[in-house]
Amino acid sequence: HALTQRALPRNRTTTAVIPAQSTGREVDPGYALVRLRVVRTALEAGLPLRRRAWPRRSQLPPLLPHVRGLKLFPRSGGADELALDQRLSALSGAGRAAYVLRGLERLPDDGVRQVLTAAGVADADAALREADGVPGQYGLLGSPEFDPCSLQARPTDLLRRRQHTKAALVAGAALVVCGALLGLPGDGWGPDGAAAPPYARNPAAEA
Repeated sequence: HALTQRALPRNRTTTAVIPAQSTGREVDPGYALVRLRVVRTALEAGLPLRRRAWPRRSQLPPLLPHVRGLKLFPRSGGADELALDQRLSALSGAGRAAYVLRGLERLPDDGVRQVLTAAGVADADAALREADGVPGQYGLLGSPEFDPCSLQARPTDLLRRRQHTKAALVAGAALVVCGALLGLPGDGWGPDGAAAPPYARNPAAEA
């Protein structure tokens, strides 16, 4: 979600135009442009952080989607989806992008090579060879587990939230009591004050 939101164009800036492929999932130039930005952003997010360089925007922690009190995470799939996810995790970012462009976007190798090169991949042929090592289970890419728009929501740790709530209430009550004691007139409940107990036997208390 976050990478896709960051990849959406915000203003009318000039970007390298990718010619529409004759085959593939879409031939609309606008769709091809957004797809290129998503691939480029995903590849940048997977780069290692450098000590003496500022992190790129795609490498920063995502701000959205965020719901207070809820955890958002992808849906879990079956054994086939889990096995494919493990195989893809062993590839480089460019290799995963090549696999997805082949399977989900239905681009030929020439189109995949063109998109990867425009996204900044130095060796698109190596990425295609990496993708060849994973079985072509392209139908699984359409499952909810690989759909970034399909999320599950679950509340955070309820027991911990209750403990934090109780601690906050106790702290608030203690502050109220301390404030009331500090706000007493005169010397408060001292033996010489007007609020002293009867056994203190001072004129202010007996009056």
